[in-house]
Amino acid sequence: MKTFFFWVFSLATLLFWGFGIVDMGLTLSGNEAYLKDFPPQMVTWIQNFPLWRKVIWGLSVALGVFGSLMLVLRRPMAPWLLWAAWALMMTGFVGHDLMMAQGVEYYGAVGLISSGVLIFLAFLFAWHASAAAKSGRFRR
Repeated sequence: MKTFFFWVFSLATLLFWGFGIVDMGLTLSGNEAYLKDFPPQMVTWIQNFPLWRKVIWGLSVALGVFGSLMLVLRRPMAPWLLWAAWALMMTGFVGHDLMMAQGVEYYGAVGLISSGVLIFLAFLFAWHASAAAKSGRFRR
């Protein structure tokens, strides 16, 4: 049963971070079909992030995908990569969006709750990788 849950959470981790890359690409490219339900002011604000903020976002999702792949392959570096992805996500969201760029105003209540859920899931997936590593599920 533990093996079943390991694979369910590991594949969910890969889907989560894989969607993060899709989301970033579609948002920054201005894909109208994808962005039609988002507030236009929020989309414009995100698309106008400074380059360093976009780099943090890109590194976060890239490390998340790479960490997820390492998790599926049961490699010891997976927890480190997923914790780094989570830390970058937190840095971008809290450090830039909320503290420096009026994110509360642009995200609104729904955006803040959604972002909080995403941050919690990223934390949960990093914790899962750490727990799997501690339980000896990884190859050396």
